[in-house]
Amino acid sequence: MVSPVAPFPRTASSSTFGFATQNVTLANGVNEIRLETTAVASFADIDWLEITGNCIVPTNCANAVGSVQVLATRASAGAATPQVSANPNPTAGATTFEVTLPTASPVRIALFSLTGAKVADVPVSAATLGAGSHQINYPTTKLPAGVYIYAVSTNGGTYRAKLMVE
Repeated sequence: MVSPVAPFPRTASSSTFGFATQNVTLANGVNEIRLETTAVASFADIDWLEITGNCIVPTNCANAVGSVQVLATRASAGAATPQVSANPNPTAGATTFEVTLPTASPVRIALFSLTGAKVADVPVSAATLGAGSHQINYPTTKLPAGVYIYAVSTNGGTYRAKLMVE
């Protein structure tokens, strides 16, 4: 599918950010998502592209097969796995990590820069959290604007995703 109207507006400078969303329905199997400008003018700088769905496997555009980078560790099919999210994301003052556990587990949350340096440990209220949904609030006001990786470690694995601080 080609969408000739996907908006990727150019911003005034490399320190000014804009956001664009494009929803697409993909077929079962392998799908290719490619961003290509059809305009003569220069294309917008894209700093972050997020694709969500089930069984997402990124590949290297230069290779037919590519390499896989695991962004989330998942249990085998049918097993109950923890669910993790950060809201709001992007955030401008605080975010709430929501962790839903199928069974009691220790939970550790850390923030990393895009270079992999640990930026912060997020305090969790107890050494072990019980089964169910838990909200962990974290003020982001001391973090410089940018993109971070949050890592949530539980007995079910380590889950990583991006957090954008404005």
